[in-house]
Amino acid sequence: MRALSVLTLAVVAAARALAVHPNRMHHGHPLLERQAASAAPTDIALATPSASSVIVGASAIIATSSRAPAPSVLPKPPSSSPPAAPNPVPTPLDTSISSSLSGECMSYLTNLLSNSTFLSCLPFSLLLQTSNSFRSQLNAAVGSGNFSYINDLIAYASSPAPDAETCDRVFAGYAEAVKERAHCGNDLNNGIPVARQARRGLGNYAAVRTAVGLVNPDSGSYCYLEAVATERPDDAYLWQLPMGNILPAASTPTCSKCSALVMNHWATWSANTTTLNGTMINSAASTINAKCGATFVSVAAQAENASATQPRFAVLPALAVLAPLFTWVLS
Repeated sequence: MRALSVLTLAVVAAARALAVHPNRMHHGHPLLERQAASAAPTDIALATPSASSVIVGASAIIATSSRAPAPSVLPKPPSSSPPAAPNPVPTPLDTSISSSLSGECMSYLTNLLSNSTFLSCLPFSLLLQTSNSFRSQLNAAVGSGNFSYINDLIAYASSPAPDAETCDRVFAGYAEAVKERAHCGNDLNNGIPVARQARRGLGNYAAVRTAVGLVNPDSGSYCYLEAVATERPDDAYLWQLPMGNILPAASTPTCSKCSALVMNHWATWSANTTTLNGTMINSAASTINAKCGATFVSVAAQAENASATQPRFAVLPALAVLAPLFTWVLS
């Protein structure tokens, strides 16, 4: 009975998703496909990195000869927000699914994946951690040295349709709804990795959306683009912090304007974003300040001003998951 209900759910959700965004799910989303197979007892889990590759995607290619030299000039943000994301549009949580997910949680996540607003808002916070399709596009960009696609994707994801305010508000609702016992509450209490990744990505939507739109005032390029385009992975580690991954002790992020912008951004949002680990971010800030100067990341000042600078959103009921920069360690 469970297998039949899961299969029915997958078929219905896939049909709804195809009707909403046929170009996104023309082969079926892996979550939906794997739900049908979830009656089998075997879990499908994210791969564990090798000792020589901590960040999958960026540094994995850095370690190979297939990586193209870092381009001397990166693309610049477009003059106006694009009306749509570039094709092919990556989808979240297409890296893994576990048969240990409860039926309630699987149903909730499936509903999200077939929700037109969820898809249109394009959660970069989930793409960073749970999207194999995004990882593939990033690998292709790093391998070729052509970052035009990633640049266009950032431009849309940082200012999505229908509008940023609506998307931030809706995802704040999703972040609360996913915790309910009728959805993924029990899975979260049981520490199911996919559920935890989903909640983290939903809760960090606005923080990551605004972060990915940060631009280096000197070069005029997106800070995220510069982090993944460089031949050193150190600045890319800063984008791991919202994913719940610590800054490695041996890493040495640059004392660049982008490093300051990104770290101060995380510090600001961590004051009122429960899915951002403030302790981890403060620790990373201390490490960077030891190299770049005591005031490089103004953690205390940002925390005091967070309530004035960070938008607050009412929780709405949800309709009711370094990927390129993801360490692949299930936390």
